[in-house]
Amino acid sequence: MMHMLDQFDDVNVVHQINNQGWEPLDAHTSGDLSVKSLTRLLDMIYGCKDISMSQINRLYTKTSKLPLCTFSNKHSVGLKMRLVPHQYVHPWTRTGWPSWNAFWDERLQRDYSVRFRAALLSRLAMHGVTAFITVRQDLLRWALSKYHGDGTGSPGHLQFKLANGEIRHEQISKLHVDCEKLEEVIARCRSVHEENRRLRDTLKGIGVSVFPLRYELFLEDKHAFFRQISNWLVLDWSETAIYNVINSETYLKKVHSNDISDFVENAEEVLDRFEPCWEGWSDDD
Repeated sequence: MMHMLDQFDDVNVVHQINNQGWEPLDAHTSGDLSVKSLTRLLDMIYGCKDISMSQINRLYTKTSKLPLCTFSNKHSVGLKMRLVPHQYVHPWTRTGWPSWNAFWDERLQRDYSVRFRAALLSRLAMHGVTAFITVRQDLLRWALSKYHGDGTGSPGHLQFKLANGEIRHEQISKLHVDCEKLEEVIARCRSVHEENRRLRDTLKGIGVSVFPLRYELFLEDKHAFFRQISNWLVLDWSETAIYNVINSETYLKKVHSNDISDFVENAEEVLDRFEPCWEGWSDDD
C-alpha cells in the first residue's frame, strides 16, 4: 500500500534511500531511538514549514545505518509505523548483579513503553496528522498466512522470497494444518483487532482523525481503495492517476489465493471448523 501511495504526485512516503526502510522509525530500521529523538524527528517531519533533510538525517543516522530519502512537505507526507517501543537501555542496568538488572530492565521497559506511546500519539494530535490503521478482516486467511509462515510452517515472510525471486508460486508446498494450533493463531489475530479498536478510540479521544485501511478492499477493488484515501485526505486524484498507480509494477505480490485448498491439504476440515471468521470495520471506524 505504501509503495503504491508513494507513486502519487502529491504524496511523499517517508523511507530510506535505495528504496529501502519503508518503516523508517521502527527499531529494526532506525535502530533504538530515544523518545526525545523520536519526537524531534516527528516535529521535523510534520511540524516544520521548510524541511531540512541534512538536519533530519544528522539525527536519524545516529542510530540508523541508512539516511532517509529526500521528501517534501509541500505534499501529503505519509509514514508507516508500528506502535511498538524501541529497546531502552539505562546505565543502571549495566551493573554486575543479574537479578538487579532484571528488576530494573522490566521496570524501565514498562515505563519507556508508556512514554513512547504517549509521545507518539501526542505528536499526531499536535501536528494534525491523519492516522490510518491497517486491518485484515478475514481472520481465517490472515491466521493461515501466519501459520504458513516461510512456507514450511516456520516463522517467515513468503512475500519477500517471491519478490526477490528466491522462490516461485509453484514451489510453495501445501501444509497440513493443525486446527488446534490454528485456533490459537486466530485468537491472537482477534486480539490485534481489539488492540486496534482501543487505539482508534484513544486517537479519536485526543482529536486525531483516524480511518481503517482494509486489506480486503485493497485486494478486491484497488480503485475504490485509493479513491477512499483520496477523499479522506482531501486530495484530488484523477481517474487517470489512480489507474496509472494501480497498473504500475509493484514490488510485493499476493502469496496465497482466496481458495485455501491451493495451499492447505485439509482445507475442507479447516473451512468446516472456522468459516465464517470475520472482524468487520466500517468506513466510519
